[in-house]
Amino acid sequence: MTTSEKEQVTILGSGNVGTVIADVVSINVRRMPHFIHKIKWWVFHEIINGEKLSDIINNKHENVKYLPGKQLSNIIHAVTDLEMACKGCTILILCIPPTYLSRVLPTIQSCLSPNCKVINVCEGLKYSGNGAIFSTYSEMLNFYLQREVSVLHGCYNIDDLINCEEVEATFGCSNVNIGLALKKLFENKFFSVNVVEDIVLVELTSVLTRVCGLCGGFIDALDVSPNTKAKGR
Repeated sequence: MTTSEKEQVTILGSGNVGTVIADVVSINVRRMPHFIHKIKWWVFHEIINGEKLSDIINNKHENVKYLPGKQLSNIIHAVTDLEMACKGCTILILCIPPTYLSRVLPTIQSCLSPNCKVINVCEGLKYSGNGAIFSTYSEMLNFYLQREVSVLHGCYNIDDLINCEEVEATFGCSNVNIGLALKKLFENKFFSVNVVEDIVLVELTSVLTRVCGLCGGFIDALDVSPNTKAKGR
């Protein structure tokens, strides 16, 4: 298989979520012969103690701002040019907080190849205000990127992944065969991934799980009977 026939992974977003996903994916990519063993990672242009964060990541293999102390694979290459990161990739993993996502979509859309597969990792619902209804981010991404976007969501805390605790997530897609192939990028002995052919269901379930968690916290703070949680179901 020639280099042009191999899969190229790009990850967008350098926060703690993006850093953990880059670490997990890089370990799996290194074992896959049909992937280029170099992951392009788009990070914000930030200066840390007089040095660019991207240079620190490439030289020290550590995201000293968002996940200090975590040693990253040397096949991860950080870049600050969004166009450079997106061009040529066949799998794009979005780890950008939803608040900032709309700002970069025009650039992403102009650079992606028609066959590039897109996976959104960050959770949330979009609300435009003025009485508008909520919409899922996959709907917005489908519209702007002109392709179906898969999602990877779960009710775990990102710290659980950082600490290599056993967690589970769900991969929502429109084609289960593609989902089964893509889940291999993320799955390991600590991170179990299930695949379902329903993107919106995975997004909504993930958000509702967070809402239930908040409600449970409110009940604990009010110091009322634990039965109150059951009554709300």
